Amino acid sequence: MFPFIADNGDLYFASDGLPGYGGLDIFVTRRVEGKWSRPVNLGLPINSSFDDFSLAMDKTDKQVCSAQTGPVA
Repeated sequence: MFPFIADNGDLYFASDGLPGYGGLDIFVTRRVEGKWSRPVNLGLPINSSFDDFSLAMDKTDKQVCSAQTGPVA
């Protein structure tokens, strides 16, 4: 829903068209030799049984912000 490209070129995106934990899950793919790699599910704790639809990182890759539907813990 809200794709994010990290400074290193990795593409993060949400999809419900690939195997996952819930409705929408966050995946990452990398550009290798001009082609996108097979998407990798980021797994727990980034993904949950709810719709996980957005992810962003700061330039240090030490701060991550994600968004999902469902109850607040």
